[in-house]
Amino acid sequence: MKHLPIPPTPSPNSWRRLARQSAPPASTPISQKRQTRDMIKKIALCMLLGIAAIITFEIYTAWERNPASVKAPVRDTPLKDIAFQSNGVLDRAWAIRTLALPAGIDMMELDLSALRARLLANPQVCAAVLSRQFPDTLAITLEERSPVARLIIQQTTGEREELLVATDGVIYSGVNYAPATLATLPYLADVALFRTASGAHEYLPLNGIDFVARLVDEARVNIPDRYATWKSISLKRYDEDRLLIVNTNGSYQITFSARDEVANLLIHQIARLDYMLDDLARTATPARGALRAIDLSVGLTASGIIQVPVTFYPLTALGTPRRSQ
Repeated sequence: MKHLPIPPTPSPNSWRRLARQSAPPASTPISQKRQTRDMIKKIALCMLLGIAAIITFEIYTAWERNPASVKAPVRDTPLKDIAFQSNGVLDRAWAIRTLALPAGIDMMELDLSALRARLLANPQVCAAVLSRQFPDTLAITLEERSPVARLIIQQTTGEREELLVATDGVIYSGVNYAPATLATLPYLADVALFRTASGAHEYLPLNGIDFVARLVDEARVNIPDRYATWKSISLKRYDEDRLLIVNTNGSYQITFSARDEVANLLIHQIARLDYMLDDLARTATPARGALRAIDLSVGLTASGIIQVPVTFYPLTALGTPRRSQ
């Protein structure tokens, strides 16, 4: 039978060695200074990294705003082409004249924010997007305002100037519009214009043009022949009564209401106008004077019958206008 060997009993010296190995190192003034230096180095390194990140961010932001301000002195690629597109009538030649870029300007010298501001200085431009298309192209995309009416104003010099009114009420001088296109736009009458500043040539946007725009669009699409006879649209009673008065080539007026668009939808008023003009033409007699006015602002009676007062000119100068409903 084998007996397992009995391990030797550790000597007192071996226990002393274990105690010395497990004990924490003694903290001396030299070791404390070394630890302090290491901590200071780590803190300094973190601060340097943070400062470097901030500087990098600021440089990138400055480059986005104005690349020329952080551009290296070595020239890159000069601008060779301008890619232009717009949803309106402005063209590439207009953009080139407006931007007035010096010949051979470097791509990185283009201040896109300043160039965009030049384009937006023309009220005909509603929005502008500019971008670099490397290696040598500047891309421009414009969104233009759409004119809905015309204005005639008289300058202090006595000269008359024709301006356009956009669907959002902005007033501007039109560029590149075909005369035939402008001829289809009615004039605005009885309009109060206010300059943006004393002596400025720009005017504040007009109120009520959103309704004028819808009226013109509906009439142009649904009754184009009738619309072709519209000369002007008066805003004299719009602010107080929410009424628009159309003056036609036929010397009669048409009153449209914007007071209650639920009961007086434009499409319904236009349909009633078309019906009334057809009926008046069909029932014309020598004893009836010429048409003077049609008032579409009158709503339904209690019995549900639509009342549309129609006024005629008298047959004689001393006569009284006849009214038919």
